[in-house]
Amino acid sequence: APSISPDGVFVGARDGYLYRMDAGRDAPRRILGSHRSSGLAEIAARPIVAGSRVVYGTVNDASLYCLAATDLSVLWKRTFDDWFEVDGALDATTGRLYVAVRDGTLHAIAVDTGDELWRASIGPALGALAAGGGGVFSVGPDRKARRTEAAAGKLGWSVVLPSAPSDGPLYRDGRLYFGVLDRRVEVLDAGSGERLPAFELPEECRTRPVYGEGAIHALTVSGNWVAFDPSSGRELWRVATSLVNPRSPVVAGKCGYAVGSQGKVVAIDLATGRLEWLYETNEDVDAPPEALAGLLVVAGNKNVHAFEIEE
Repeated sequence: APSISPDGVFVGARDGYLYRMDAGRDAPRRILGSHRSSGLAEIAARPIVAGSRVVYGTVNDASLYCLAATDLSVLWKRTFDDWFEVDGALDATTGRLYVAVRDGTLHAIAVDTGDELWRASIGPALGALAAGGGGVFSVGPDRKARRTEAAAGKLGWSVVLPSAPSDGPLYRDGRLYFGVLDRRVEVLDAGSGERLPAFELPEECRTRPVYGEGAIHALTVSGNWVAFDPSSGRELWRVATSLVNPRSPVVAGKCGYAVGSQGKVVAIDLATGRLEWLYETNEDVDAPPEALAGLLVVAGNKNVHAFEIEE
């Protein structure tokens, strides 16, 4: 999956290279540089942009690299006991990066130095981690949602969800939102782990919910985009996008953007559910899109597609 910063668009590839591309409007497809991981180790998780740095983890050599975003020079490298398969979470206020490796260990890393601040056993994690409200949140294939205290790595709570999620949670305003297979968005209080009333969906949800225009948005397996009032759980609107096996959407300004596995990209007005535009990439897409500073980026299996959007 791609990441965006003022210094460029960063895409990790299966060939073991992290590519930096021009994020400018005139030449968004120009490759400015690349960094080769040791032994051409596959990059499976989204690179994380932290100010003037970009951090990515690899599969084969189980290493975490921190590079200067401008020239991709290596600032530090750490090697772990197992490899990276899920997206990490950055707390920009504390300068901490949280990453989980396949053996079920969660690591807190200082972005500036690469020092490990603590580690905790959380079990295997699905999808992306989330951080906020003094906690780091994860969910595993055992349906256990967990809060790990960001200060010291101690377990805050552990709750078994009634249905299996396929991706990590959204953290928003003290609550966690999980898209699950049992046609719901499960909602937990992030501080206590208390289960709150769920949002009902027309079918299973395999994506991570997002927040935009005062609502929680969920995208179902056959492309139904549903918006909910976060306070009452009332459905505000729904629209059929016709996306097949969509990836988790992204929000930028007043629109949400999503892509299906067959490469169709849609833009949805988050206030009304109106389809703003649709684009066919004509290639398979495995990763969710990313948007920042007026740019939407979709990484296909062969090409990277950039779109100018409203901020």
